[in-house]
Amino acid sequence: MNIAEKTENGVKVLMLSGRIDGQTAGDVEAAAIGLFDSEEKLVLDLSDVAFVSSAGLRVILIGAKKMTARKAAYGLCGVKPEVMEVFQMSGFNKILTFYDDQAAAMGALGS
Repeated sequence: MNIAEKTENGVKVLMLSGRIDGQTAGDVEAAAIGLFDSEEKLVLDLSDVAFVSSAGLRVILIGAKKMTARKAAYGLCGVKPEVMEVFQMSGFNKILTFYDDQAAAMGALGS
């Protein structure tokens, strides 16, 4: 799991690559937990994520709950079709905001 972050147009982007599973979800949570509590606009870029397990879904849901409670903007971008299937099967596609790519997310959320 590789994790990088950047800020562009007032939007924090957490770029993830690899698998978000039981072995790596803790790393993602550690990198994101402070952002969930402080950022007003946060996007998780999953364009290089090949798999998300239930442990990964848990971290993403924690972010959604924390960001929504603060009325902050939160979304995912670049989700591959095979990963989107996991969001659809879990029903998360109904409660999360998805953007095609970083450009679309920046267009929607940028200041």
